Amino acid sequence: MPMAGKGMLLTSMNIDASDEAEFNRWYDREHLEERVAIEGFLEARRYVAHDGNPKYLSLYSTETFEVLDSPAYRTALANQTAWSKANIARFQNMLRAVARITISQGTGRGAALGIIRLRPSGGEDKLRAALHEQLDPADLDGAFMKITAAAARSLACARVGIWLRDSQPIA
Repeated sequence: MPMAGKGMLLTSMNIDASDEAEFNRWYDREHLEERVAIEGFLEARRYVAHDGNPKYLSLYSTETFEVLDSPAYRTALANQTAWSKANIARFQNMLRAVARITISQGTGRGAALGIIRLRPSGGEDKLRAALHEQLDPADLDGAFMKITAAAARSLACARVGIWLRDSQPIA
């Protein structure tokens, strides 16, 4: 099934091992629920790298890219609970990225996630041209390998990470 919506928020972070139980309780019991309650947010998914860095990764789908700068979202960010503030202060190596979903194809969603972070030396236009060349929507079989090959060959700037879906939330 294609991804929901046209906007995507990706967050990833590490947490000190001594804080992980509390972090996971907060994320599962408060944070995800609060985020998907924001107008325009469609879904949230969490992943855990069983052998990787950063350990935690979340994806939030939104109706539009603009939702990620909407008054409703800004209000939620400005009014964090005490539990949220305590956990956010513990984030290590936090990465927050927003994206437009321009192509989404497929018949399902797997339990593993591959992310490729591209930082082309030639700028955004060079990246878009290289990806457009490699990702003809009429022929998306093996898209992950095509993107990886394009990054390695054309852009020489890829970082690939694989996370597994957190299928058993912490109680």
